[in-house]
Amino acid sequence: MFNPGMIFEIQRKWQRFTENHPKFPLFLRAVGNTKMESGTIIEISITTSEGQNISSNVKLNQEDVDMIHELGEMMRNAR
Repeated sequence: MFNPGMIFEIQRKWQRFTENHPKFPLFLRAVGNTKMESGTIIEISITTSEGQNISSNVKLNQEDVDMIHELGEMMRNAR
């Protein structure tokens, strides 16, 4: 079941996160303005405070690209 209060809690936490890390929303905005197409590679890397590095990547197919566009539209419409 959908809990509307959860949306407000997520929004509050996201606002606090972006206050602490103001460059991250700028990065996401730049990504949103980048043309995503089949064959695009998304890579993520995490480095722990102990120096351990974990990384992975995915190569997008057309179904992935369509889903990303749909999520982007949902986010824009939610504002």
